[in-house]
Amino acid sequence: CTGSRDNTLLLWDVGTGQCMQKACVSRNLVTHLCWVPREPYILQTSEDKTIRLWDIRGLQVAHMFPPKQHIQTYCEVSVDGHRCISCSNGFGGEGCEATPAFSLCPWMALDP
Repeated sequence: CTGSRDNTLLLWDVGTGQCMQKACVSRNLVTHLCWVPREPYILQTSEDKTIRLWDIRGLQVAHMFPPKQHIQTYCEVSVDGHRCISCSNGFGGEGCEATPAFSLCPWMALDP
């Protein structure tokens, strides 16, 4: 899967090099993508200060986390796929913003 500053995500067949699916969300300037381990999901950060969880079966937004304070530039998912963290570049001398997001998928129970 690739994302870009033109607001699109593209899902590719790596064997053929063909684009299989395309999704576009207004103001969704993609800054980073990462796969959720063992799940059909991709986590994505954006310049619109949001984090989106995409379901690749149809390439649709499965969940959108509330907007953060700054532009989100990076995301990573835990090995078990239940937690993620995102960060920003900060602004106005406030430094970095790291935001943990628990229970990636709404239907997953939060681990203690």
